[in-house]
Amino acid sequence: MAELNNDAITVYLAYAEDATHQHYKSLQVRPDTTLYEALSQAGWLTQFAALAAWCEEMAEVATPMAKRAA
Repeated sequence: MAELNNDAITVYLAYAEDATHQHYKSLQVRPDTTLYEALSQAGWLTQFAALAAWCEEMAEVATPMAKRAA
């Protein structure tokens, strides 16, 4: 990853494997960082197989589910 500059922002990630296993992490990223990139930078795509699989499924979705329901 490229070195961060003064424009870096803090993002807060949260992931629930199930009702009893939640994970939280904050990290500094460039303003143009995607969610996928942030999850990868956090190491969560290798740590959580189900999350990585979900990301692969969602990569092709142009309209998020919440937008479709509205």
